[in-house]
Amino acid sequence: MDVFIGFFDAYCYYIGRLYMIGNLKKELNQIYFFYHIKLYGSFSIAAMKMGVSRSSLMLNIRDLEEYYQVRLINRNTRRFSLTKEGEMLWEYARNIYLNLEKATESLNDFSRVNKGKITVHIPTVLDIPVMYNIFSEYMKIYPEVIIDTIFDDKRIDMIDEGVDLSFHIGDLPDSNYHARQLIYFDTYIVASKDYIEKNGVPQTPNDLINHQCVNFCHCKTGDKWKFKNPETHQYENYKLGNTIKVSSEKALLSFSEQGLGIGSALGFTCRDKIREGLLIPILTEWTYDVPLTLVFISKEFMPARLRNLIKLICDNISIASMYSRNS
Repeated sequence: MDVFIGFFDAYCYYIGRLYMIGNLKKELNQIYFFYHIKLYGSFSIAAMKMGVSRSSLMLNIRDLEEYYQVRLINRNTRRFSLTKEGEMLWEYARNIYLNLEKATESLNDFSRVNKGKITVHIPTVLDIPVMYNIFSEYMKIYPEVIIDTIFDDKRIDMIDEGVDLSFHIGDLPDSNYHARQLIYFDTYIVASKDYIEKNGVPQTPNDLINHQCVNFCHCKTGDKWKFKNPETHQYENYKLGNTIKVSSEKALLSFSEQGLGIGSALGFTCRDKIREGLLIPILTEWTYDVPLTLVFISKEFMPARLRNLIKLICDNISIASMYSRNS
């Protein structure tokens, strides 16, 4: 019985809400008619401009008056005038529709014109000149657009956190977002010459369990690294030995260079150290390239400011730009 009563109460509430919403829509429609009657100063002209019959307009005004039990319009066969109540309603209605016009004009501007704000989320490893240069160039071309940049490595909900664009390195998680692949990064497993002389070279990723490693706090696979088996071409996760946790690429490379452990790094961050002999690449047959992807919420109704930034990023991000010290 209690279940039935609960269901009945919920049903009554639902019907009541529908009734309230239906009444509100009806009242807004009637106020819309009232606004245009006053605007054009005539039932007949308002009816013609709105594409409805004169009798329909009169009926809606009569219903509005009956609902609130006030007279809004004094009318006869020759002319009409607003009552005091009608004048009050006209002021409110006029402000509502003027604000609506401003709102729709602003929306049209945002869809066509480059102005407003864009929030971009970027991994800290991409806190590099090529990124600053792209954003600087964009804001010089479109001075009415402000780009807010967030450099961190946490996983985000773009909608909840108001992020328009997000750079993502590696495999994309399942989501309803849209993505544009930019480039692929080569990756390296590296160690210093001193470390290798003291501890030897791991021959396969299975050997990493017996080595000290330097890993990111935000590593998506935790205390494991992902490799591509050169024989099966399958991706496999391998457990690491004792691990030093870091939150930046610079710290990882520094600790690896000082012989504190084996590290994993993107090619553009460690190429110079490899070339100078400060770090030695190992397990090269097992490493693979990872994608850099630009993620955005939707392709539909994308404002011009965002569409043009995506184009500028795609035109300027390249492997060469990542390896350049001054770009």
